[in-house]
Amino acid sequence: MFGRRVRARRDRGWGRGAGGTIVWRWQNALPQGNPLEAVAFVDVTHGRAVGGHGTILHTTDGGAAWTEQASGTTRDLFAVAFFDTNFGMAAGELGTVVRTTDGGAAWTDASIATAVTLRALAMFGSGSAFAAGDDARVYRTVDGSTSWGDVTPPSAFALTGVAFADAANGLAVGGTGALACRRPAPESA
Repeated sequence: MFGRRVRARRDRGWGRGAGGTIVWRWQNALPQGNPLEAVAFVDVTHGRAVGGHGTILHTTDGGAAWTEQASGTTRDLFAVAFFDTNFGMAAGELGTVVRTTDGGAAWTDASIATAVTLRALAMFGSGSAFAAGDDARVYRTVDGSTSWGDVTPPSAFALTGVAFADAANGLAVGGTGALACRRPAPESA
């Protein structure tokens, strides 16, 4: 379905991929009252949705039922990523990052010392991640978010998405078609 056509209307959505049409229905992920900004699944059953006022919702049945998890923040969250069912992060306003190592039973503060709103997360390995956001800022951790380094590419646009295959190869995208690529420098002869 990815890379194919997806449509939605008020009560129903559908996607069309190589295998035919996939039908999905709107759900009310708990009537908790806050907007939801991002969603991530590590497999077909385990997922998280994050949003306004520090909202984190969790499902273990593919989205049929959702439970709220205490994030420990009241700041809006705009991104979520999980490496496996236990280790994950959520990010948002003013450098806010929260992380869990136990599937969300407990979330701890792992914020970045910045006023930048973070809008995207990418995780790879058991402790490595990139966070991207406004002012074209990109931050990297290799120790599970204990510390973050600024690895901002030369760009003047807010970055709204990041994807990494590994610690050296990735992309960041953003406003007005901004695209930044990170890859190892070629070896000299």
